[in-house]
Amino acid sequence: MNDEPIILDEFAVIYSLPNSYDFHLHNTKVGEDVFHITDFIGNNFSLIGKTEKIELEEIGSVELHFKEDLTETTFEQYSDTFIAALGKLSSGELEKVILSRIKKIPFNTKEILNYLFYLKASNINAFTYLVTSPQTGTWVGATPEKLIQGTAKGFQTMALAGTQPHNRLNPPVWSDKEIHEHEIVANEIEDVMKKKAFDFSRGERQNHKSGSVVHLKTEFTFATPNVNDFISALHPSSAIAGKPKDAALSCIKGSETHKRELYTGYLGFNREGESHYFVNLRCMQVHKDTASLYLGGGITKESILEEEWAETEDKAKSLLSPLEKMQNFAGNDF
Repeated sequence: MNDEPIILDEFAVIYSLPNSYDFHLHNTKVGEDVFHITDFIGNNFSLIGKTEKIELEEIGSVELHFKEDLTETTFEQYSDTFIAALGKLSSGELEKVILSRIKKIPFNTKEILNYLFYLKASNINAFTYLVTSPQTGTWVGATPEKLIQGTAKGFQTMALAGTQPHNRLNPPVWSDKEIHEHEIVANEIEDVMKKKAFDFSRGERQNHKSGSVVHLKTEFTFATPNVNDFISALHPSSAIAGKPKDAALSCIKGSETHKRELYTGYLGFNREGESHYFVNLRCMQVHKDTASLYLGGGITKESILEEEWAETEDKAKSLLSPLEKMQNFAGNDF
């Protein structure tokens, strides 16, 4: 984490941990609980206040803060970025890079808490949250990627890379490209383990359903004397930036037509000896009457443009499907 965090004095956070339907409210009431948010470029925000378990229906409303609306990424813009990256991949300058885009949708902010409920119900094994502050704007997400979770007795992290649409009838058949993309991330985490952790173990590669998609996942368990030092060494990983890291970050900053802001940063807390930090994926920034979905995927020299674009559309469904369910239940437009 950044040694000099930016202290926010106006904020609200509502979150639910993976595999739990319990929600917690973290706000500016007097207290010493800290919720951390780090954006893609490394700004670290500390939200100091009080955390308490709540029922969503008990919250009448939340004061939302909006930043400037964003422009949707066109297929032509994404294509230009993809082709430029493919040149670096083909030359060997890059082994992998994560490219992202923006998808815009109408959004009724008056129903944001209702949407958060449906988002959690559709993504039970994700860290689901709403964050709002003048500095960050308003964000909602259901991220499947654990950065670090556990206590000093034992922590867990994961490599999460490789994506296919979820099919209830047929298990995914993974291509060599998808397996290669995943192994880059898993091997990188193992390298960090050897330097910053001890008593670590690497699990078997497996499938991990997250909303409308399935990922390849490798889990790690480990011990470390310094959680912050471990996170600094690991993040941003090749799952959200690429490999080599510095070249991938340069490619992203020089070619993407938008700023990532909180997307692919991380968020969470360390409280009562327990750490819960998650990479900020499957998320959207909410504006006054629209929302900007941040969608990305790993590009290697084997990637095909149309397939990578389709993967981002599949990932969008994890955010759009709960919205459709809510609309259908309400019987009217959202």
